[in-house]
Amino acid sequence: MKHKTSMLVSLMMSIAFVLSACETVSNNANTTNSASDTPQTEAESNNATETERTDQNENKTQQLKMTLDGNEVVTATFVEGAATEEFIAQLPFTVTMSEHMNRQKEIYLPFSLTEENLQKTVYEYEIGDIVYWHLGPTMGIFHDHDGRSISAGIEILARLDVGGVEVFASYPGDVEVTFELETNSDNSPSNNGEPQGERQLNITLDGTQTLTATLIDSPAVEEFLTQLPITLNMTDYINREKHAPLSFSISEENLQNIQKDYEIGDIIYYPPGPTFAMYYAHDGNIISAGFELIARLDQESIDILATYPNAVEVTIELGD
Repeated sequence: MKHKTSMLVSLMMSIAFVLSACETVSNNANTTNSASDTPQTEAESNNATETERTDQNENKTQQLKMTLDGNEVVTATFVEGAATEEFIAQLPFTVTMSEHMNRQKEIYLPFSLTEENLQKTVYEYEIGDIVYWHLGPTMGIFHDHDGRSISAGIEILARLDVGGVEVFASYPGDVEVTFELETNSDNSPSNNGEPQGERQLNITLDGTQTLTATLIDSPAVEEFLTQLPITLNMTDYINREKHAPLSFSISEENLQNIQKDYEIGDIIYYPPGPTFAMYYAHDGNIISAGFELIARLDQESIDILATYPNAVEVTIELGD
């Protein structure tokens, strides 16, 4: 009797073990099917990519801002790397990009990135990639793909955010693009002195025409504003700028964004003077002693300033 009972218990345990094993296999099979056997549709894949890019942007403090023909604005998320950091140091700049092979906008750059900073060279690109091609040196923005790879290799600097591909693709020919650094709206100063707010300078020439400029957000600018309003007799210098000596100096500890290269439209403080200058043209030179960016003139104001060939009396005050 004991022998039969023992056999019955063993049989029941074996059946339970087999049923348990079958259930595990069934569950594993179901899991495998749901994870890998069910193909994603193209729409689902695109939505996933857009969601990833949106999530990435929420975590970024800096992005690349691009203004097309002075009208449409798109952004891109930077790809971390030494080449990207060197590229950011060149911002802002404006170039006219041309269409190439119905897949990209491209431009020969006026600068090259240092060879040792090209540490992430790849040969395949994706739609939306913003790349640097060292053989140009060329920058390309891909809005389509022709199935080819880039045999000489490229460095990916950034990727267009959602909607950017469609905007670039909508321009069939040449397009003027302004590249600048954009910081999310936390009102913190950017590393290279980008306009962060809506505060304006009003600059009146000879008591008649008034120019406007967007102020940079920085400690130096805050100190400069405490001196306003001021009136200066500005002279022309080498057909590129109006400048005048200042009766005050900005504290050295507030000069945190010293730069060497200037852009047309820059309004600067030059410490060795101290001098105040406004640029309406560029002669290809840099400011070797360095300067602090105060504000940037809009295009209409640049054009007006360029019509004054000689000295001009300038009144500078904070705009409304």
